[in-house]
Amino acid sequence: MKVDVFKKLIKEAVREVLREELSQVNPTQIQENRTMSFTTQDVDMVAYRQNLAANMGLTPPSQPNVKSKVQSTGNPYLDIIAETASTMTSQDLAAMRQYNE
Repeated sequence: MKVDVFKKLIKEAVREVLREELSQVNPTQIQENRTMSFTTQDVDMVAYRQNLAANMGLTPPSQPNVKSKVQSTGNPYLDIIAETASTMTSQDLAAMRQYNE
């Protein structure tokens, strides 16, 4: 018997056994070709900022849970920068201008 044919037989036998065993363990159908896509629209930015600030040992400012006003660009880094810029207060902007001078 050729090695390639023998390998194919073994692979098919293993697949068949796995299907049988998995059907007994988990009766729901397995979806193999499932992909997931995450964007910044899937992230609660307020909770993210509060969690980040807490992890850094800072006291996060309390903000109401408001949906993002910034349109997604498809680039999560640009979306985060735009979201941060849109939520900056006048005090934040003044402090940033002083720092850059």
